[in-house]
Amino acid sequence: MVTVSYQILFTDKKDVKKELVYLLKNAFEGNYDEFEEGALESSILIKYNKQIDEYKFLVGFDLDSEEIGTEINSVITDFNENLQEHDNISLAIKFYDESLFSLLSTIYEKIFGIEMRLREAITLIFLDTYKSDYYNLLEDLNINAKLDKNPEQKRQLLTGRLENEFFHISFSDYIKLSNPRDLKHDDLFSIAGASNNFDEFKNNILNRGVTNPNYIAFIDEVKQIMDRLEKIRNCVAHNRTLSSEDMNNYEKYFEQIEKEIELFFENLEEEDFGGHFTDIWKEGGGDEVGNNLRSFSFKKNVLNFYNEENNTKKFSIEEGIMSYLRDKEGIWGLKFSDNKDILSAILVDLKQIPRTHQELWNKYLIK
Repeated sequence: MVTVSYQILFTDKKDVKKELVYLLKNAFEGNYDEFEEGALESSILIKYNKQIDEYKFLVGFDLDSEEIGTEINSVITDFNENLQEHDNISLAIKFYDESLFSLLSTIYEKIFGIEMRLREAITLIFLDTYKSDYYNLLEDLNINAKLDKNPEQKRQLLTGRLENEFFHISFSDYIKLSNPRDLKHDDLFSIAGASNNFDEFKNNILNRGVTNPNYIAFIDEVKQIMDRLEKIRNCVAHNRTLSSEDMNNYEKYFEQIEKEIELFFENLEEEDFGGHFTDIWKEGGGDEVGNNLRSFSFKKNVLNFYNEENNTKKFSIEEGIMSYLRDKEGIWGLKFSDNKDILSAILVDLKQIPRTHQELWNKYLIK
């Protein structure tokens, strides 16, 4: 059974039900080779017919059909068009629609899963960034969570529900997550009070919010997709029909953001912020982002790993007089000079080298 509820403004004193049955018959003829014409009259149920002016009648009616499947959805679409084109119907509004409810329910279930997974990723990013004050993670952003302003009451609410501030922001706020808010005079006083010297004061001003480049890259990728998903989410939240563009693309948007979230957590499993190789680098005077280049020597075995079939999609070795090992996402690389069985390597970049690679490089490092 499919039920759709309508209200029309009928501008004639003719039998409105007869007119509606005629429009429904026309819609069935365009989609079915055979149908029981006699059953169409019982499919239209007039709920009210109120005259509001001399030739204006507000008519509420339900369309009930025992048919199911793609054809009946096409029938309803054609019936809607027939209502709009009828000379004596100056207004047609569709309310309850079971097929729309079914579609929006399916989309909502998908959005629920995506948003929860996204909250998990964003929570990880902000907890890793700030390390503490777990219920005040939006302080540096121009985002107002819909929560009590009293810090203690906010904390009690969130802890009681096992939530954080990211459960109380809107879809549109996700695009602001990597953009710190503008500082005010009071902020400068607070930062100055928490800084021991000018360099620390400068660092606290310049490095507000999320600074990890991988985290920023993830948020920036998500921003673009969330902007598209917001329109779809709003239709679901307010029981509205999706636009033709969104109907054609919502599954693609879901796939895109699910892929980004999946990649985020996959990369996270490999990522490390320290390790044997990083320690060796720092001991020699290098900094954590590899601005001070240093030379290393490795056994040639170190490249075997990157030549394995399952790794060639992610890493590339550009051979020449100098051979470059690159992450295809452009995050880091090594430059090698072949000298018999020893590779003399110059570090090109050292940004959050994954643990597995640190261990590999350390294993074949000639100290």
